[in-house]
This record gives sequence, structure tokens and C-alpha cells, in this order.
Amino acid sequence: MPPLSESIGSILSFLLYTIPRQLWVHILLRLPVLYFSRVARVFTDSELSILDVKRLTTVQAHNNLVSGAESIALNDFKRNWMRFLSSLKAEWLAQGTVSALLLPYVASSAVIE
Repeated sequence: MPPLSESIGSILSFLLYTIPRQLWVHILLRLPVLYFSRVARVFTDSELSILDVKRLTTVQAHNNLVSGAESIALNDFKRNWMRFLSSLKAEWLAQGTVSALLLPYVASSAVIE
């Protein structure tokens, strides 16, 4: 059996860290988890190494020439990223359209009641 101080520490950690974090994610309709997994998929599909990702985040990545193998991975990443952004735009456009179509119904049902 673990010592009492470790048990109290794990209970406090659960109560003060895990529960509020999970509540916040659920209040946000689990959207952060959804988008994080989709962005992670873009990086894994591009098969970029950690070094390539670091190069993308530095200013030198834009100024230096990359070798043939690295440029293929970076081009795959750019293509996957642009595809991801266009799918987000299409989803948000559809959600906006549905919201605009549902708004009069919600407003009229609120007036009736």
C-alpha cells in the first residue's frame, strides 16, 4: 500500500488538475481534442522528422536550401497542410450555412413559446 502522502498527492492532482481540465474540454464540446488529433495526423502523414519540424519553425528554414529527400517531406507537409486548411474552410462554411438556416426556426419557436 502506498504511503498516505502519495495517496493524498494523487487525489489532489486528480481533483485539481484532471477534473477541471476534462470539464473544460467537454464545455468546449471536445473541439480542442478533435483539432489536435487532426493536426497531428497532418504531421504524421507527411513523415516529417523532429529536425524537419524544428526547421519549419525557424527563420533559417525559409532561407536555406534543403536536400532532395527533405524537400519531398516538406512538400508533402505543405500539400497536406493546405488540404487540411481547405477541409476546415469547407466544414466551417457548411456549419455557418446550417446555423443560418436554423436561426429563423429557433427564433420563431422561441416566440411561440
